[in-house]
Amino acid sequence: MLKEAPRNGKRKTPGRRSKKAVDASNSRHAKQREHILRHAAKAFAEFGYAVTTMDVLSEVTEMNKASLYYYFGSKRDILFELSKVAIADGVQRGTPATRMKSARDGLIHIIESGIQNLTAHENESRIFQQEYPFYPQIFSSAQFRELLDLQRRYMKVVYEVLQQGIDAGEFRPVNVRLTGGLLVTWINSSLRFLPTVGQQEITEALTKLLLPALSVAPIPG
Repeated sequence: MLKEAPRNGKRKTPGRRSKKAVDASNSRHAKQREHILRHAAKAFAEFGYAVTTMDVLSEVTEMNKASLYYYFGSKRDILFELSKVAIADGVQRGTPATRMKSARDGLIHIIESGIQNLTAHENESRIFQQEYPFYPQIFSSAQFRELLDLQRRYMKVVYEVLQQGIDAGEFRPVNVRLTGGLLVTWINSSLRFLPTVGQQEITEALTKLLLPALSVAPIPG
């Protein structure tokens, strides 16, 4: 005996989930990954990457190791995700510097956005400074190349702003790569002052230090 077809003429597909159910599942998955990353960043920054085992991560996240491995294939993958997100965010924050009305404004934006990124990713930045010498050994070659590419994209922004200033006569002729490297080093070094000095105060101090050193004309006020 033939079964009567649905009145709307459509047959239901067995096992097919609604868009709402899929979105809810994706949201839970993203929240769990975020939970792991947040606690792992704190643990890596406090204890160091090498001694923070999956057992430690299981304890600080209050998740069993099987669940951790479900969301991330390894401890290395967790560190990679933390590093990638922090650097990519820095690139996104800094990129508008090349489109400012003047190179001086662009340089100020690089300093401001750099301090903002350190503040937003404080634990990740501490990990990066502690563990970066070991990154070639920690990560796969593909992962390390991806991180290097993000770093190069950020430095390209810095170099471009400095070159714009030189070409426009705003900045003194300097070695762009050396000066850009020093600029980023000074920004990153300010991480140590974040717990005791305000973000705005650090930004103003760096701006007052660096801008006059580069500028051809005296800075007003």
